Amino acid sequence: MMISHDEEKGFKLVFETYYPRLLRFAKEYVSDRFDAENIVQDVFLKLWEKRASLPPDINLLAYLLTMVKNQCMDFLRHRKLVEQHFVALETVQQLEESFNYDAFSQFDPEQMDVESLELLVEKAVNDLPEQCRKVFELSRYEGLKYREIAEKLGLSIKTVETHVSTALKILRIKLKDLFHLLLLVTTASLPLP
Repeated sequence: MMISHDEEKGFKLVFETYYPRLLRFAKEYVSDRFDAENIVQDVFLKLWEKRASLPPDINLLAYLLTMVKNQCMDFLRHRKLVEQHFVALETVQQLEESFNYDAFSQFDPEQMDVESLELLVEKAVNDLPEQCRKVFELSRYEGLKYREIAEKLGLSIKTVETHVSTALKILRIKLKDLFHLLLLVTTASLPLP
């Protein structure tokens, strides 16, 4: 499709007229200038793509403000989801770090009966809910990352995080006094680097 010189000139005029106002408006929503600039530029890109289908009597400023508002809301929703994901991931990591700390601080090699402990751990892991067990085994025994487990089982990363967190909580309760050795046994079967 050929772009006429008049179309290009008209769009440039619209951009120069409304860009500063839309940028200020977007910054009220998202605070960060860089994010606000990206949002407003996306709005102008969409405007350019829809230019042929816009009605001739459109209130262009109202239309652009609505587009910016909607883009800002989408941006904020997405940012909130990302933040929630990282908070959840941080919680699982904190639980695992606590788990690791307990295991190493209470480890006494002279009191460790590895075979008996492995049997107790194996039974406790086998008693986990099926999906939870699969995720835990892929994480602990096969050393897969959450993303890899999610892809392999067709789950979201968030669901994988939840299953690992649930497994750790259940095992902590079931193995009580032996929990501090669980890390050593569950990682014993992992290949050395």
